[in-house]
Amino acid sequence: MPTARHTANNASSSPARINVCLPVNYLGFGGAERQLVELALGLDKSRFQVLVVTLKSGGELEAEVQNQQGSTLHSLERKSKYSMAPIIRLARLLKQEQIHVIQPFLSPATFFGLTASFLSRTPVRIVTERCGLRKDRGLGNKAYRFVEDKLTRFADLAVANSEAGRDYLHERGINPGMTRVIYNGINPERLQADPDMVRRVKERLD
Repeated sequence: MPTARHTANNASSSPARINVCLPVNYLGFGGAERQLVELALGLDKSRFQVLVVTLKSGGELEAEVQNQQGSTLHSLERKSKYSMAPIIRLARLLKQEQIHVIQPFLSPATFFGLTASFLSRTPVRIVTERCGLRKDRGLGNKAYRFVEDKLTRFADLAVANSEAGRDYLHERGINPGMTRVIYNGINPERLQADPDMVRRVKERLD
């Protein structure tokens, strides 16, 4: 069964808020995963209710979402790389939470997110491209990317985090008129050094 972890404020039915779903494979340490968390944390919770959905639970960044008021973390607990069960689970979740906007990150979360969004008739679909070049050219990755590209043609927007990523979308046949570039943001609070930690590191390194 899917597992859910809720924070204090679950107002998915509030008409004043836009309900956003952010699917991802796993919330471990990674660039795309960090940007997803920053987006989930940064959205104005008076206007947005955020649902972060993972295919697999246990990532190191989960705690940051769990501790955020106005956000919900849910795992579909995909049992194997061949399981398609998360599609139905996610479609039901999108309807249950009355999601208005879905924006998946990475493959195959994009495949599961877009497919489920069509089944649940989610109003707005945003695709993200986090790379300018795909290094994984395995058969499984190619299959997911082929289907994701077909589904992207029916999305509302495709957002890349670089001009190279935008060009990569165009190379794959995505309509240039639906692509945008939004560069990765930096949370200045994460750049503040802890003086005690700096001292300990210097002492350890002599």
